[in-house]
Amino acid sequence: MNVSVNGNSAMKKTTRPHIAVIACAVCAILAAATVRAEGRKPGVQRCVMWVDVYRGEPLSYDDMLSDCAAADVVYIGELHTVKRHHEMQLHIIKSIASKGRRVVLALEQMESCYRHEADRYSSGEIDFDTLAKNTDWANRWSNYADYREIVEAVRDSGGVLLPLNARAETVRAVARSGIAGLTQQEQTELPQDMELNNVMYKKLLHAKLQVHAFLDSEKLQSVYEAQVVRDETMAHTLARYITGERDAGVGRTIVVLGGSMHFSYGLGVPSRLKRRIPAVRDRIVLLSGSGDLRLRQRERMMARDIAITHDDLRYLTVPVADYLHVTELESTHENTH
Repeated sequence: MNVSVNGNSAMKKTTRPHIAVIACAVCAILAAATVRAEGRKPGVQRCVMWVDVYRGEPLSYDDMLSDCAAADVVYIGELHTVKRHHEMQLHIIKSIASKGRRVVLALEQMESCYRHEADRYSSGEIDFDTLAKNTDWANRWSNYADYREIVEAVRDSGGVLLPLNARAETVRAVARSGIAGLTQQEQTELPQDMELNNVMYKKLLHAKLQVHAFLDSEKLQSVYEAQVVRDETMAHTLARYITGERDAGVGRTIVVLGGSMHFSYGLGVPSRLKRRIPAVRDRIVLLSGSGDLRLRQRERMMARDIAITHDDLRYLTVPVADYLHVTELESTHENTH
């Protein structure tokens, strides 16, 4: 494997007490993989709107959708397990399909080594439960059932399923010892020419990873490299699909679901796909957290409060996304009702 140094989150239980646990917990905190939204009071509704980030103005859902449906790739960044995020993803996907587009559902939440099983599901050979069993999905992504309705809607509309992620075992090995610590066999699983020194992305992730109370500088670098392995594997899988499948140019829209940090500012997966296919036309849609996130006790014990200010982010030269779905803070209702 040739790792370029030119400048410019699947949760599986483990018995290792140190770096592997830290890596999984960091991913859980960053991507909110074990977060749950607390129930809100009956009858309380929250204000919502779509925002065009480049123009700095609200816009209608229909205008946002028309623009996204014409793109090659639409990234929808989520906080895993937040119910309204999955409901909005389903709504967007159904709307794109209703415009006559063939949806390719590309998932961070399933590992790319299971492409054969995903193809069997897409062709109707197996059902969702068999797909989950054959991919060990319950162990490799704890809230996999939250995607059931989305996955089934895509197949019902004539779309296909595309798993994207690196193997969880390989990601954990990188988080423990860095890419340099992988065995020769493990290194063969990684894409060629990975970019590890995107300065903006590295700075952003290092700042956000400070939320973990037990990460020193050496561990921080390894966990950062694990994130890059995920990003590069997802971009590599997307690029191979785009260049290798016969359905290109027939009204296809690839919808990528993943944790927001993989897509924010275009620095994770989007920049790495564009490095491979410069002409790809994409859109990034992020769904706000808006106070819905609740860490479980284990994550709270391993986390610490951090403050990232506007001044800390001013080095970023592009907007966080094309479109934001913004929801009124949940805590507002707790304070006023």
